[in-house]
Amino acid sequence: MEKAHGIFISLLKVELPTGDALQRQIWAKKIVNEEIPILRLSELLLGEKTIALRFSWLLSDVGMENSEVLYNALPSLFESRSAVESFDFEPSFATYWSLVGVPYENETAAIDLLLRWLQSPFVNVTTKSRALIPIEQLALKYPELKMEISIVLQGEVYSSTAQFQKRVEDLLGRLE
Repeated sequence: MEKAHGIFISLLKVELPTGDALQRQIWAKKIVNEEIPILRLSELLLGEKTIALRFSWLLSDVGMENSEVLYNALPSLFESRSAVESFDFEPSFATYWSLVGVPYENETAAIDLLLRWLQSPFVNVTTKSRALIPIEQLALKYPELKMEISIVLQGEVYSSTAQFQKRVEDLLGRLE
């Protein structure tokens, strides 16, 4: 089995740079159906930028294929996020958490990170929009956070695109 995983990793190293979304969906199905460990594949995050970046996209596809598979790998991926040097891997967690939720082990760090992203003028609107989903889930789980989250979001209502403003206003309404 280990040899097969090694062959698959070699295939991904060659094909990820030119693979498209449809190909990533096929690979995601393979990873889920053949129970290929995400953590075994995560060495791809340490390689060249194109491979690492596209593998991070593949992780999202795995989450869409089977949320539990990605969810179970997230604590280890989050712990090793700073080892990824070829691109800024950390914002990928906004996507992962919006797809599959925040693992309990990462909740405290996730809350801090999500709030920081939402307040930062240097974080793009895509990451901020994706951050709204897990921050709402965490606010529902921990109602004592609603006030802090509402204060942060009120400061962001008019700081970005009209679509993002609408999402923030809707979320503020749900947090009341």
